[in-house]
Amino acid sequence: MKVGMVTASVSRKGGGIQEVVRRSALELHRRGSNVSVFGLSDEHVHEDSESWRPVMVNILQQRGYKPFGYAPDLLSALRLAAPDVLHNHGLWMYPSVASVKWSKLTHRPYLVSVHGMLDPWAVAHSYWKKALAGMIYEHRHLKNAACLHALCSAEADAIHGYGLTNPLCVIPFGIDLPTLALGEATHHEKLSYFRSPASKERPHEPLDGLATAST
Repeated sequence: MKVGMVTASVSRKGGGIQEVVRRSALELHRRGSNVSVFGLSDEHVHEDSESWRPVMVNILQQRGYKPFGYAPDLLSALRLAAPDVLHNHGLWMYPSVASVKWSKLTHRPYLVSVHGMLDPWAVAHSYWKKALAGMIYEHRHLKNAACLHALCSAEADAIHGYGLTNPLCVIPFGIDLPTLALGEATHHEKLSYFRSPASKERPHEPLDGLATAST
């Protein structure tokens, strides 16, 4: 199967989403899928591109208003790669527009991982900008998706709370835990934490999840 993945950034600038897409792409490649990744250019992309090998990464130049991520060559790159299915990671940017156009032209499906971007606090952040984007293109992008992907039941509830009735799957993303050096404490502990993908917008808030394991 030929799989296309679209994300705003294929470099460290994409934070947790970039790592999720990278590891998913590498695992799909390992299992025999033909994977192509499409991301927008930024200042770190060439330095970080080696970490995607052997998956093919297409880097698209942006024009105009950077937060929108308009990449005029994205649609033609998608058509040239001709994936059987497209997986869009994220919302509120030009890749949403390109995904809908690609699906309409090719009559092939796309799915969307929302990455916490429909949580009530996230929708309320820059509310009027997102309301306008929703009317212009994002509602169409979400409603036409063949499937919506949630990481957990709480995110599924947020998707339904947004008014979406598409087919929905709840599948956690796997992660690679780093090997940590153990300290000299009586009870050695490994501490791991995670933030939602959009947590950069609310750095003053506590961590979304915290897990401690004794060894």
